[in-house]
Amino acid sequence: MSNTECIGWSDFAGREGRAYTLQAGGDLHEVTLEHAKHLGGAIRAGGSFRLAFRGPCEPVLPQAVYRLQGEDFDGEIFLVPISRDDTGTLYEAIFN
Repeated sequence: MSNTECIGWSDFAGREGRAYTLQAGGDLHEVTLEHAKHLGGAIRAGGSFRLAFRGPCEPVLPQAVYRLQGEDFDGEIFLVPISRDDTGTLYEAIFN
């Protein structure tokens, strides 16, 4: 799956704590799904939702489209770094 129109709420609902591999150029980084929140009122087929992934403190990856792979997911997601603290960097993806 590489089209964001194919990515849906059901791909992430109830999967908080699950690890994913994020491909940034030639490097692989592990991120964990920290929050998945259904937003309702979607105009896209996959639903409207917000995802927050926690990655390592360094490097902080710039906002971009990244390939994300997990146990039952393989797709491209636009991620934006939104905060950083001692526990890592938080990245957000919003589908609406």
